[in-house]
Order: sequence, then C-alpha cells, then structure tokens
Amino acid sequence: MREDCPVVSVCIITYNHEHFIADCIEGVLMQQVDFPYEIVIGEDISTDGTREVCKTYAAKYPGIIRLLERDENLGMKKNWVETIRACQGRYVALCEGDDYWIDPNKLQKQVDLMEQHKDYVLSFTNTDVTIEVEETASNAGRGLEKVQENRVYTGVEILEKWLIPTPSVLFRRNALTKPYFELAVNEYFIYADIVLYLFLSDRGYLYGMTDTTVMYRRHEGGVMNINRVIQFDRRYYSHLSEIVKQFGAKVKTPKIKRALSRLALSLALNNLSEKKYFVGIKLLFASIGYNKGPFLKYLKSKV
Repeated sequence: MREDCPVVSVCIITYNHEHFIADCIEGVLMQQVDFPYEIVIGEDISTDGTREVCKTYAAKYPGIIRLLERDENLGMKKNWVETIRACQGRYVALCEGDDYWIDPNKLQKQVDLMEQHKDYVLSFTNTDVTIEVEETASNAGRGLEKVQENRVYTGVEILEKWLIPTPSVLFRRNALTKPYFELAVNEYFIYADIVLYLFLSDRGYLYGMTDTTVMYRRHEGGVMNINRVIQFDRRYYSHLSEIVKQFGAKVKTPKIKRALSRLALSLALNNLSEKKYFVGIKLLFASIGYNKGPFLKYLKSKV
C-alpha cells in the first residue's frame, strides 16, 4: 500500500437522501483520529437534491471526499459493490446515506482493535434506532438485537439474529476477493450486507463491541419498510434459500430451516388460495421438508 493511501475509506451509498445525507457526512467528518481517511460517496442519480448536497461537501473537503457521480442508476446492490471497489483504504467503514455516526471516536476505537488483532476481519458496534414517524430513538423492539458482550461472533449467529447494524461496520479491504463482488449482485439476494458478513466470516473473526456509536434511521423511504407481506416473503424465501445454497450446510441450522419452513408455508397457502395448485403443493412439501412444525401448527389452528 502506498504511504499516501488512507487508513480507512468510509463507503457511503446514497439515493434520494436529501434530508439525511448531511448528517451522514458530518458524522464522519467529526471523527477524532490519528490516521488519514477518505470518504467515498456513491451517488446513484437521486431525483431530489442529494447530489447537490454531496457536491457542496466534496467541493469543501476536496482532500477527503471523493464523489462518484453515476451516469445511470445502478441500483442499491451494484452501487454498493462499485463504491466499495473504489475504496483505497486498508479498512472500509460503511454508512448508508440515511444513517449517521454519533460517537466521534468510533473509527479510532475500531481501527485500534483491528490493528491489535490481525485475525479479526470485521468489527461492529451497537446502534440506536430512530423511527422518523414516531420521532423516537431506541435500540429495543425493532428487530435489531443488542450486542450484549465484547466478543467474537460466528457467521451463523449473525445470520440467525440481526446483530450487525450496517453503519457500524469496519472491515479489512484485502479480505474481499472477486467471488464476493459476484455474490453481492446475485439477483436472489435482497441485502448485500449479510452476504458480506458471511463471506468475511470464512476469512477471519467478526468482533462485536457493546459501544453504541451509530444511529440507524428507519423511515418511509428506508429499504427495511416492506409493507406487502407476501411480496416480502417471496423475496426473503429466495434470499434465504440462496444463502443456504452459496454458504452450505454450516448455515442450514434448525433455526434457519424453521424460518424457511414458515416462509414456504406462507407462500404455499397464498398460491393455493389463488388456485396455483402445482406451485402451492410444491412449496407445501418444501415447508414440511425443512420443518414440520409450522405446518402442524397451521393444521391445529384450523381444527
């Protein structure tokens, strides 16, 4: 690595975050560190004023911010991949454009940890969650589980529980190889971040820290808000099935099989109700094959 390369590249992907992107960038700029860093922003041709905000910051901080102005809309996963590819640092820190950091020592803490433990490939922290509609901030009751102790976590743990908030992540850039970038844009995956964590878990340790360093923002435009249950079940069933296919038996745990069973049953019942009998019966057998529990519970509820 050249001596003038940053130690950390902060990877920010953004699309239609006009009202949030300034908070995101300011949370990085407030970091108190003893090493050089860069901010790499992948701006995916927003239809609001996001690009203009980013250009203002890039002009103000030309030695720190590199703005990647897309010529066409790449979509979230491809924008993620291409922005990570553009990073030059020894480490890459993630923060999507509608999230932000609240601890000015976040980067320093994580880099110090990773420098002391060369076998760690990724570190993450706790987060607060702000719900824009409710105007509240809390880590509890949002599906995101707290990191209860400072320790190494396995790939299976982070798949079975939502433990890693994306804006808290810092990882070793050299641990990513070509197979990851091909996996990340796989059409069956909904989220590229869990694929990153599982990929890295095969290459070193994932370390969770109990510090709360970031704010994860949920709002009407957020990727996590999918109101159509069946549409989401269909996509998530494909997503989880592809994870099992790509990462093998180690991730096909009883908990994951039960989740697949529930999803397959939901889709089976929906298809049967629409008189799509072949697909419905196929999914029903898939559900039973993964775990009989959800089907038996459903039968019991109908007696």
